[in-house]
Amino acid sequence: MISISHSNQRQLNRIFDAPLEAVWESFTDPKILSKWWGPRGFSLITQSLDLRPGGEWIYTLRGSEEVDHQVTITYRCVEPMKRLEYDLKIDRISIPLVQNKMALNEVLGKTELKFTMTFDSQAQKNEKSDEPNFDRLDEYLQEAHYERSVFVLTRHLEAPIDDVFKMWISPFHVVNWQPPTGFNMEIIDGEIKQGASLFYSMSNNDFKFYGRSTYLKIEKAKEVSFLQEFCNSQGENSKHPGSPSWPSQWQTTVSFIEEGTGGTKITLRSEIIGEASIEERSAFVEERAGMAHGWNGSFDRLEDLLKS
Repeated sequence: MISISHSNQRQLNRIFDAPLEAVWESFTDPKILSKWWGPRGFSLITQSLDLRPGGEWIYTLRGSEEVDHQVTITYRCVEPMKRLEYDLKIDRISIPLVQNKMALNEVLGKTELKFTMTFDSQAQKNEKSDEPNFDRLDEYLQEAHYERSVFVLTRHLEAPIDDVFKMWISPFHVVNWQPPTGFNMEIIDGEIKQGASLFYSMSNNDFKFYGRSTYLKIEKAKEVSFLQEFCNSQGENSKHPGSPSWPSQWQTTVSFIEEGTGGTKITLRSEIIGEASIEERSAFVEERAGMAHGWNGSFDRLEDLLKS
């Protein structure tokens, strides 16, 4: 058993826009678990699942390099539609890497998840998080129950919410952290203001592309919402320079929540808007791992700027 200590714990709270039954099923049906459980880019293969106290879920996580990790989850508490508690061991490690406690509650037709992780060490706490799993669960629930193709990414920043918000609405700051890793951003025209748009270019030594962000809503320290599109050098809507099947426009909404003493939780949600072909929706869904990699690189630079 893992020694319980506050310093080794992490707590996550999420609200899923889906019925409680659907969220519970997502944690207990191996066919659904394979659609969202585990890091992006990994596949999940269930060997067995015995959903009862003392029962085990044994599965394999396979990465892009076909490296397998054997995972065993042992259930300590199973209360249907309410609670799951379990220990997680990976590969040949003899002690649990983490103990998890999960509680579900229905809130106005949505589902609240309260999740507590207790790690075997402070180092493991610093390295491991189930937040990306829950981003993928959010994506699955939206697709399965509302036929919406969305991308979700959550980050926790150790900085005051006002400072984080300013980084999103100041062009001076945006150019320093938002471009993909290895790219520079140049603002050609426009401004960051509700109802206005920003026309820009991004380039490295080998490649250059143009884009536009049109700001739909800016609410101080709460939300920034904007349409995104690729453009040609004249600022006209055009196809993705490397993916002709990419949708012509998509909407990104960033919400800000104050956490603890001076921390900020960012949730970024991108979604195709308007009519889109099957090919365009497939391209968007298949690129979610790439979007996560790109935005996480940007958020890493944002985090560094906030610390400086």
